[in-house]
Amino acid sequence: MKAFFKNHLWIAIALIGSVILATQNNQNTELKKELPKLENNKIQLSARNLGNRSEKAPPAIGNLLEISHRTRDHGNFDPSSTLFAELSHLTAADLANLLSSPQLEGDDDDSLQLRKQLSKLHAVLDPLGALEKASDLNEQRTHFREVIRQSPGVAEEWLSRNDLGEAKASFEAEIMRARFLQAPASYLADWDSFDVFSETPLLSPSTFDQLARAINEPDNRDRRAGIITSLILSSVVQDPLKARERAEGLKLTFAELLPSFQEMTSYNLGSPEIVEWIISFPEESAKDYQSLLFGRFALRDLKGAAEWLNKVDPLPETKDLLLNRYAAIMSEVDPEEALNWAQKMASPTHRASTEERILMTWKARSPQDAARWETSR
Repeated sequence: MKAFFKNHLWIAIALIGSVILATQNNQNTELKKELPKLENNKIQLSARNLGNRSEKAPPAIGNLLEISHRTRDHGNFDPSSTLFAELSHLTAADLANLLSSPQLEGDDDDSLQLRKQLSKLHAVLDPLGALEKASDLNEQRTHFREVIRQSPGVAEEWLSRNDLGEAKASFEAEIMRARFLQAPASYLADWDSFDVFSETPLLSPSTFDQLARAINEPDNRDRRAGIITSLILSSVVQDPLKARERAEGLKLTFAELLPSFQEMTSYNLGSPEIVEWIISFPEESAKDYQSLLFGRFALRDLKGAAEWLNKVDPLPETKDLLLNRYAAIMSEVDPEEALNWAQKMASPTHRASTEERILMTWKARSPQDAARWETSR
């Protein structure tokens, strides 16, 4: 059993980490993307959309449905998948024709998935065309956001000639959101006036210096906390070390930074730089986030977290906090190794408590192995 755990440790940790991190809907991948430059007067289309058709004929719907059936359980559109290989040479016009096929009008799982994947690719190649074709309000909103990213002017023109009734206000808010993200310092007076963000807005690095100057302006006193959180969180996504330097240069207190650390845990951001930053604060309220952010780091890189933990030398109470979190994560794949880490804790009380918790879980899973370990002590 021990050999099995040892040989499969990193695979198991990767699986556990991916399951936990997937609950945030792959947010960290999206966070790393720089906001695209917006152009006001036209949609930038790929060469394929302009008529450079492939000599290869579009695949038959029947073949695509068969592929969809085989890959239905593999989640979202995967560029390496067989389905993508069958579709990658198509133009937006080809995809529109496939989407209009009567064979895709069914409500079975294979038809629904194939229609969804065709719509996704069509929207990438021709977002305005996909928007014109969409009938469902949620689908319209999705394609509308893509059009906004490429050209707010075109999005506004589409909105002016389509009657969306009461939903129009939410589409107007999407345009406001895009313009805000492009130049937030120009919309500081509206920061709290528009309910267009369901989460802290993540901003482009090109906006950081302007926002940093805005933090201490008297007119922004009421929105200072929101600006700080958005600026620091966005900075951390780009470079945690520079984010820390920026916060220290602005002389921000831990109380002012606390909402940013809270958001970091929500976004599953974790790295040695972030952990070293949070453990530098002696405030009692920092402790929970020290453990949580270290846990995010360990789930991403268990081996790296172990090496970092062996080198770092914080206060004994802080070190015990981190050791406790590491042992808890390690116990999921190798309880014996987790107990070895628990024994490094300085506090006898904390050490005994951590060992007891690990042993209790180990006994429930593998009572013989746990008993063997207890006997060998």
